[in-house]
Amino acid sequence: MEPQQLNLFADNIIQPTRNSRADALVMDADALVQWKSRIFEYQQRVRESHD
Repeated sequence: MEPQQLNLFADNIIQPTRNSRADALVMDADALVQWKSRIFEYQQRVRESHD
């Protein structure tokens, strides 16, 4: 089985908002990469435990 990112959300079309606060980033790029890495590692552990 190839490691793939699981789809967490439906394939909805996301509409941009007109709210100026929507442009503010919640986390920087490094924090985002670390967060995604933790999600990926968790998903891999879950997959391995179900094999």
